[in-house]
Amino acid sequence: MDDENLSGGVPLRGDATASGLLCLAYFLSTLIAVRAFRAGRTGGRPAATNFGGHLALLAALGVVWWAAGLRPVLLLAFVPVAGRAVVTALRPPSHLRALGMRELAVSLAFTAIAAAVLLGAPASYGR
Repeated sequence: MDDENLSGGVPLRGDATASGLLCLAYFLSTLIAVRAFRAGRTGGRPAATNFGGHLALLAALGVVWWAAGLRPVLLLAFVPVAGRAVVTALRPPSHLRALGMRELAVSLAFTAIAAAVLLGAPASYGR
């Protein structure tokens, strides 16, 4: 098997890699936010869970992003995620519905920014 052809003889494309990494990182950030909410409900430390998890995700994302050779502009989609991390630490949601509404707003903003960046320059995802 050729190292450059990972699936069915089709070379891996930068936009597919970028989309996959964006989705995975966003999912993990949501998981961190929900776990922080749960930590707050069970007597844990929600701010520490939130910030610690997001810092670990940021470090891992940076390494993977650099290794894949993707353009840093794609990380703009994580601005709403970073905002959620800060807001959640400063003002934790009071109930599950508030968490859900906050997540809805973040997911819409994330999707809009990611789509704009991904559709804006499809030929230049690599460095």
